[in-house]
Amino acid sequence: MKFVVLAVVLSILCFGTLEAAKSAEGGGGCICTADFSPVCGKNGKTYSNACKAKCEKQPVAHTGSCDGKSGGKTV
Repeated sequence: MKFVVLAVVLSILCFGTLEAAKSAEGGGGCICTADFSPVCGKNGKTYSNACKAKCEKQPVAHTGSCDGKSGGKTV
């Protein structure tokens, strides 16, 4: 019985955490890691990684920042 209660509690906690992550990303359900591997989107904006560009539905033009510097403004 204790195992069932523990499983239910963990399920609720995990589901709540996933929903919070979806909300933080605008409700689209796109969850990315926080690694910093800048890419330039075809829209000319630098994204912190390819996943973030994909979440914004932006194809990657090339790796690295759009301005060629690693310290440029990223989305």
